[in-house]
Amino acid sequence: MFEIELKIKREDWFFIIFVGILFGSLVSGVGYFLVDKNLLDGVLFGGLLGLFISTLSLVFIGFSNNFILPKLSKTYWNISSMFFSFLSGFLGSFWATKIAPLLGIFTLPPFVQKNFQISVVIGFLTYIVGVLLHRFVKMRNHSEMVEALLLKSRISSLETQLNPHFLFNSINSIVELIHKDKSKAEEALLEVSSFLRSVMKEASLITIGEELKNIKRYVELENIRFDNKIHLKITCDDDTLKYMTPKFSIGLIVENAIKHGFEPPNNLNITIIVTKQADRIQISVQNDGKKLVSKKFGIGLTNLSERLKYLCDGYVEIGCEEKREFIINMRAKVEDTNS
Repeated sequence: MFEIELKIKREDWFFIIFVGILFGSLVSGVGYFLVDKNLLDGVLFGGLLGLFISTLSLVFIGFSNNFILPKLSKTYWNISSMFFSFLSGFLGSFWATKIAPLLGIFTLPPFVQKNFQISVVIGFLTYIVGVLLHRFVKMRNHSEMVEALLLKSRISSLETQLNPHFLFNSINSIVELIHKDKSKAEEALLEVSSFLRSVMKEASLITIGEELKNIKRYVELENIRFDNKIHLKITCDDDTLKYMTPKFSIGLIVENAIKHGFEPPNNLNITIIVTKQADRIQISVQNDGKKLVSKKFGIGLTNLSERLKYLCDGYVEIGCEEKREFIINMRAKVEDTNS
C-alpha cells in the first residue's frame, strides 16, 4: 500500500499555491508600506515570490514523493524532504528577485544586494512551513484511510473474515452427523447459526471477549470433522475481554494454524494468551503443529496487519518459531458506547 505520508491531493496543491501567493502578497505589501514604498509593487513582488516558491514546491516535493522517497528507507525521508523543501524556498526567492525587475516590479535594495543570503533564510522558512503542511496532510490522510477501511470491512466482512470452505466442510460434517447422532447434528447447526450471526455483524471492531467466543465456536465446528483432535486453551484476565480488536483477527491466526499446522492423525494444541501491558494489548497464538514454512505473510495476514495498523495502532508479527507463535500487539481501546 502506498504510504499515506506521501499522498498529496491535487486540491491540496491548489490550496498551497493560493495561500502562498496570498500570504506573500500580504506580508510583502505590509513591508513595502512600512518603508514608504509603492504598496502595489509590494503586493506584486510578494505574489510573485509566493507563486515561485509554491510552484517549485509542487514540482520538487511531488517528484520526491513519487520517485525518490518510495525507494529510500524511512530513515532518510526527513533529510530528503528537508533538502527539497529548502531548495524550493531558496530557488523561488532567488528567481523571483531576479525576474521581478524584468517585469517592472520595484524590488527592495536588500533583496537585490543580499539575494543569496535572503534566499537561504527563506529556504529554511519554507522547510518549516513544509513540515507543518506535512503533519496536516498526514493526519487528514490517516483519517480518510480509517474511514475507508471501516467501509471496506463492512462491505467485505464475509469475503475477508470467513473462509467459505470452512462453512461447506461444516455443513458436510453435519449431514454425516444427522445419520449418526441427530442431537449432535442439531447442536452443530445451532453453533453454525450463532457463528454466522456473529461474523456478519456490521462492525469492524468487536470486543476480545466476543472474538474468543467466535473462536470457540469455530474450533467446535472444525472438531466435528476432525474427531475432537483440535484442543484450544485460552489464558486471559477478565479485564482484557472488554478491549476492542478487529473482527476475526485472532480467528484468522487460529484458522491458519488449523489449515497449515494440523496434521492428522496427530492432535493439534492451540494456545491463546491475552495480556495487557500499560496501554497495549498483546495476544499470543501458539500451536504445536507443523513448522512454519515461510516467514512471509500471505494475503490474509497482510490484510490483518493493515487493519490492525489503522484501526488499533497495532501490528502482527511472528514470535517464537518453535512454538509456531504469532503475536498481535495493539493499542488498548475500549468500545465507544456514544457512537
